[in-house]
Amino acid sequence: MNVGALHALWTIEGLSVVEDNEETLKVVEGALNHPAAAVRKAAIQILPKNGSTDDHLSQSEALNDTDPSVRLAALLYYTERPASESIGKLIYELSKEKAVIDDVWLSKAVYVAANRHGSGFMKQYLSENPNIIIDSTPTLIRQANDYDDTAWETMELPQYIENAGLQIDGVIWFRRDFNTNTSDATELSLGPIDDSDITYINGLQVGFTENAYAENRNYNIPAGLLRKGKNTIAVRVEDTGSGGGIYGTPQQMFIKSGGRKVSLSGKWKYEVEIDFSERASNPFEGTTIAALFAEHYDKVDNNNGSTITTADQGTVIRMKTIQNEMKYDLKEFEVKAGTTVTIVFENNDFMQHNLLILAEGSLEKVGAAADKLAQDPN
Repeated sequence: MNVGALHALWTIEGLSVVEDNEETLKVVEGALNHPAAAVRKAAIQILPKNGSTDDHLSQSEALNDTDPSVRLAALLYYTERPASESIGKLIYELSKEKAVIDDVWLSKAVYVAANRHGSGFMKQYLSENPNIIIDSTPTLIRQANDYDDTAWETMELPQYIENAGLQIDGVIWFRRDFNTNTSDATELSLGPIDDSDITYINGLQVGFTENAYAENRNYNIPAGLLRKGKNTIAVRVEDTGSGGGIYGTPQQMFIKSGGRKVSLSGKWKYEVEIDFSERASNPFEGTTIAALFAEHYDKVDNNNGSTITTADQGTVIRMKTIQNEMKYDLKEFEVKAGTTVTIVFENNDFMQHNLLILAEGSLEKVGAAADKLAQDPN
């Protein structure tokens, strides 16, 4: 490990001087060729993500390092870099290596990196497999009203999934249709769900609760969402251990519509999305990394940036926080005036964050209001 060199690198990182001092930067870049694998890995993690580092990683052949932890760090580095056809081709070659295929973490990292550099990955794959026919028909999302769930199993709810014979920990989708005689609805109740859920009505998310297995799910329904007649509810449940599912009482499962309660207990359709157990730890069993990627290539975001475009939502901007730094992962973006824009903001930090959209010239006014807010003890 060469503990001395390793600690020296992380001390440099802790002092935040990697990019500020040319001599320091050269030291860290030189560590990419250090004889200790732990030092090479740390150098990849510490170096700034820019074109210069791209060149140094290429020269050091980090993706082909003899140590799997260094290769993993390099793959994760490239998941945060702009799309490159040359990197995509390199990642495709990695996907065929037995050492990668047999390593559950490397194989998953290759798949993630392939999504970032999909064009180059797919060109190389198709050049070696010219007779492959790829079905690019979009897959309807499970919460959509017109999703075909006829092949799904049936389960009586409420009850623990284990009591229904489903002995897994993982992610399970539940769906069912229900009818109302009015489009007026105010409240949805599902009782407790073990452990987390995301709940949709007619394809729109109406509620989300994370890691609260004993908390009753009571969600408000936006005006105009419910339709007179047939409606669809879909619930994505994540069970992280022990008992799981929608397990309360029948009286707790209802939707208020037109002044009366419509019961939601009874038969639901369900499908397992992810099985966390060891027998499901290898997602590429029975296929190859490249074949599985190709199967889903046209069904994922292949723009390799923070914006994607859909027919219903116009331009979609996806933003996250950078943990512990009070920063966002997207510093700026541009959209065409007059177009529909949806901002999806995910706070993956431990503290609360705000995202404000301000009119030009209003920064000082809003800043003063924020200062006043901070001074208010309530």
